[in-house]
Amino acid sequence: MPTKVVTVHRGARDNYQVARALSEARMLESLVTDAYWPGDRGWAQSLEHVMPGRVSRALRSRYEESVPSRSVVSCWKSGLYSMALATTKSISFDRQRDAVRWCDMDLGRRAGELASKRGAALLAYSYYGYSAFSHYTGDQPRILFQLHPHPGRVRDILHRERARHPECASSLDKEWELSLPEED
Repeated sequence: MPTKVVTVHRGARDNYQVARALSEARMLESLVTDAYWPGDRGWAQSLEHVMPGRVSRALRSRYEESVPSRSVVSCWKSGLYSMALATTKSISFDRQRDAVRWCDMDLGRRAGELASKRGAALLAYSYYGYSAFSHYTGDQPRILFQLHPHPGRVRDILHRERARHPECASSLDKEWELSLPEED
């Protein structure tokens, strides 16, 4: 029997393709994410029919038919918190960034603990890797999915860009890699 895998990411990252591939290979132990719509459940399907079309479509965008909701751990509290702050115009960028980081750390922690408890391998997208691996005590593989260039390299490029174009500093400072503390 293939090794089971817990994977973790926020949102409908890549339309859930990693979780889908693991599920189709019968290797998905669990997907840990912020908000996943249980579109395979009767009550959810009934609810979709009475909601406005755009709401129903938004919910459906957080669902993948090949990833059954019984295989998903949704961390609704952290997900809704970070989504609410990210979409509120009056919230400072620093506070939005901190909310996203808190959500990422919460998801990673939960994934690491779940993989440990279930004796599964752990596949973490890079934003959740540190927290996930720090909370993983199992002996199965730990796999880091580096979905963007290394943040240190991006940070170096952005610093050079700021030096060349100081008029763009306020915009560049909102880039994720520059907005994080150096230790992150």
